[in-house]
Amino acid sequence: MRGYTWACAAALCALGANALPGCGDNLGAECEPGAPGCDAGAPPAPSLDQVLPAVPAPTGEPQGAWAGRIGTSDSPDIIPGPGSIGRAGDYVVRNQRARFVVQAPGRAIGVVPYGGNLVDIAALDDRGAARAEDHFGELSLVYQLGRTCEHTSVEIVQDGSGGGVAALRARGRAAVNDYINLRGVGLFDVAESLDPEREDEVACATTYLLAPGSAHLEVWFTLLNPTDTPLSAPLGLLIDSGASTHAWSPGPGFEGSVGLDELLRDAGTEVPYLVQQGPGVAYGVAPRHATAGTSNATFSVTGVSLLLFGARRALEIFDPSRNYLSLAPRTGDSWRVDVAVGRDAAEIGAHLRAAAASADAGDGIAEVELAAQVTWSDGSAAEHARVGLYRDDDDDGAITSDDALVTYLDADAAGAVRGAVPAGNYLARAEVSDRGRSSVITVALAADQPPAALSFLLPAPVLLDYTIRDSDGAVIPARLSIIGAHPAAPDARLFPVGDRAPGTITTVHALRGTSIDRGDGADPALRLPVDADGRARYRVEASRGTEWSAFGTTVELAADSPPAPLEITLERVVDSAGYVASEYHVHQLASTDSVVSQIERVASMAAEGVELFAATDHDAVSDLQPVVEALGISELVRAIPGLEITPFSYGHFNAWPIAPDGTPRGGAIDWARGGGGYAMRPVEIYAAARARGAALVQVNHPRADIGGGRSDFQAHFDRIGLRFDYARGVIESGQGPVPNAWLRLPEGALWSDDFQALEVWNGMQVADTNGDGVREFPGLDLVMRDWFNFLSLGFDVTPLGNSDTHERFRDVAGMPRTYVRVDDDSPQALATGAIVDAVLETLGGRIARDVLVSNGPFLRLTRADDSQSRSVIGAVLEADGDGRVRLELSVEAPHWAQFDTVEVFASATPEVPRPGEPLDETALVPHLCFTARPPAELADNDPCALARGGAQPLQVNQTESAYLAQLRIEVAGENIITRPEARGLDAWLVVRVRGNRGIYPLLLGGIVQDQEAIDTLLDGDADAIDALLDGRGAPATAFTAPVFVDFDGGGYHAPFGPE
Repeated sequence: MRGYTWACAAALCALGANALPGCGDNLGAECEPGAPGCDAGAPPAPSLDQVLPAVPAPTGEPQGAWAGRIGTSDSPDIIPGPGSIGRAGDYVVRNQRARFVVQAPGRAIGVVPYGGNLVDIAALDDRGAARAEDHFGELSLVYQLGRTCEHTSVEIVQDGSGGGVAALRARGRAAVNDYINLRGVGLFDVAESLDPEREDEVACATTYLLAPGSAHLEVWFTLLNPTDTPLSAPLGLLIDSGASTHAWSPGPGFEGSVGLDELLRDAGTEVPYLVQQGPGVAYGVAPRHATAGTSNATFSVTGVSLLLFGARRALEIFDPSRNYLSLAPRTGDSWRVDVAVGRDAAEIGAHLRAAAASADAGDGIAEVELAAQVTWSDGSAAEHARVGLYRDDDDDGAITSDDALVTYLDADAAGAVRGAVPAGNYLARAEVSDRGRSSVITVALAADQPPAALSFLLPAPVLLDYTIRDSDGAVIPARLSIIGAHPAAPDARLFPVGDRAPGTITTVHALRGTSIDRGDGADPALRLPVDADGRARYRVEASRGTEWSAFGTTVELAADSPPAPLEITLERVVDSAGYVASEYHVHQLASTDSVVSQIERVASMAAEGVELFAATDHDAVSDLQPVVEALGISELVRAIPGLEITPFSYGHFNAWPIAPDGTPRGGAIDWARGGGGYAMRPVEIYAAARARGAALVQVNHPRADIGGGRSDFQAHFDRIGLRFDYARGVIESGQGPVPNAWLRLPEGALWSDDFQALEVWNGMQVADTNGDGVREFPGLDLVMRDWFNFLSLGFDVTPLGNSDTHERFRDVAGMPRTYVRVDDDSPQALATGAIVDAVLETLGGRIARDVLVSNGPFLRLTRADDSQSRSVIGAVLEADGDGRVRLELSVEAPHWAQFDTVEVFASATPEVPRPGEPLDETALVPHLCFTARPPAELADNDPCALARGGAQPLQVNQTESAYLAQLRIEVAGENIITRPEARGLDAWLVVRVRGNRGIYPLLLGGIVQDQEAIDTLLDGDADAIDALLDGRGAPATAFTAPVFVDFDGGGYHAPFGPE
């Protein structure tokens, strides 16, 4: 991999290497002085052809590898699966063992926006069919913090018909991967020499070589520096995770990934190669270095892996002294990467060792064939078992956290394990994730010994059947959460464990509501792990979202005494008639940072009682309604197609409905390509979304929450320096934390109000930021500050609450959710889709924005003494003759969503964060406050104590199934405290209800944190459990859209709106 210089090429040609591309009589000869691209006495500008890797000549043997173009949409060369990208017009290279698809030149916004790259892979069976569905993402070269090859052509170099290797080659020019913008993040010191925006005139190519009988593809990346300036930069691979895959590497296993913020702590993992493990399929990527022992560092950012050549830590990417790429003037170089496909890490390792041997880069480690049988203690085969081989680094004979995982092998349906592994001494253990684990076996594998045969025995899990019904006896969908001390918690080196609620054994979205098939389908039964004695105790919790009761019971399990099926009844305890429960920020496997299947996502919505949702994958248009219909639940759930437009460094924006158009990424909006070579400004994004058909545009998570883990580069209002001028009555952008140029945006203001909805609530992180003993949602309060200012300045934007769920269980779908007033919320309106138009009328502001956001309580707000109890949320009211408005608030909440406080906000203009000036305290002070808490227990700085008139009494009634409150609210226009710039007495009012007790079992975060909590949930009575939940976890919270009150006559006018 040394620089392929002109002198070197001339020497090779002189020795007769005429088979090399570019060798000829004129190589290295001086050019005609004054000729184009030629200085006197200098050789001509080098050609890319002269530095490309040689393609082995045809052998004349029978054809064993093929290269060609995919001709039709039903071609067998299109690999099926959720990660499938290939289509007619793309290219394929295959042999008897594997098939690889290379995308045709073109552009579609995404992690790798250009074509010419590897996008689909399949291992083939004896019939030539894919052994598993395709889950591969995309592989590309990356250098200089974000430059890559923009391929403009793909050629079939060798179709394989002459025998031997089949070859494809994509050619192009270096360009910025404009999906990525590390400088725009503002967290990193990017040296000018590493700026990917610097044009370098580099020519590039990617060559794909597949030999007959090989399970690996040679991928050669070539760069040519045609200039008189040296090129030095970091170099590596960008790997889109695809559909449902997780990154694994020898040693740290699945623990090796880090986030973008963690790069500042010099995180990252040194690895020889990387494996992407999917369901029944694994993909391996291994760089081949010229110097033996050269390391690679890997880290992952939101589902995208970077394999950095020649590095040991991630931060070396910012250190020019550690640059791997070094091209002298007028030189080029090629780098080989082997890509393998198999079943698991062991098979990938074997393929990559074979590839290394073919490149004379093997490590000399002998292989041993390992065979094993994994069986449950009841004698049945342990399907889905995984056998891990660990190195005993601390030499204690036990598998501890200090021991590196060398490789793993996956069992087939019969529990059989077989594969080639490096010879050596290991600690071996078999596991089935969340169900059981064997004891440890010490095994010595030597090349001169017969194949090792191992046997693993796992304690058989106990089967627990269930049926969930409503109060009328109908079987209904629900979520089951099994809580307890895990006797066989999955090893994070062996299994990905990120998507877990704390303290849980497993979680199930029971779409059919029963594990007992009565002829109309069933969900899988619970198979719960037991300890070595065959026993376990668990808490089983059933729930169905915010309108339903919850069920909980403790079960005693014994392997020798199967338990009776659980009969569970859930009651609808909240009357939400006239409103649809909805959610507009939802991810699944089309997003690079989500592995949730479409079926699982739809099941989660049904189980959580969400009736309407928009699929909003990152830069990919997804439509899940066909999945809803295929599952036969059209009267329960409606799905809307949409997308999340995801600029790297200035905010995220949702748009829906948008139908997929059949092109790559479903026709997502190419935000990185605006006018004049810049990315799209927000106003251009909004316009492009509407041109694509979107009726609703929303701004997502616009603030970086305190302690919530979201950096401000994803927060639009933080990035544009949003500010409010009350004297002028305007909203505008100021100086953000980084200049527009770093964001790849033109100079000028970035604020635009051309959106209809604002994600006011996203995230369930809690904190007591003002030290008053009551926890708040800092992320919610931060965005409420912006929303309140919008309302006060006359910008009436619809408030939304969304889960932004990326996972199956840890991010609970529909928490929070948005209730939208509609005339018809019947199952038929869901099934026909009529409800979508009605929702768009409300959310788009064409009628009153009658919405409320909640994670439990349900609010109704009417005018006092209105005999028809008509909702006034979103409406304009005239004050009574005495200058006051009187409202009636009704609150219903399930028994698990205790609330104790009602806040009324009026024409507030709270402070907002500014670049470099974050808010350490986010708690909001209401205009009026009513609470069931004893006044003596309120801290002096409790927002309720600081409200006008202090804390007023609130009566909350508790029934067996719910908390209820009725409250008359009276507001006088002249008493609203406001700024002196206010024009008139008109005001808006927002009502919020909240508590301080965790909403268990709907949300488990912050509650099931230790064994003491688990013991209380298993054995405690209701009072003990309530005491555990007080001050823990996410509390019940809900708020309304505003009511607008004309206090001074003449129609409503925003208190700080323009004249």
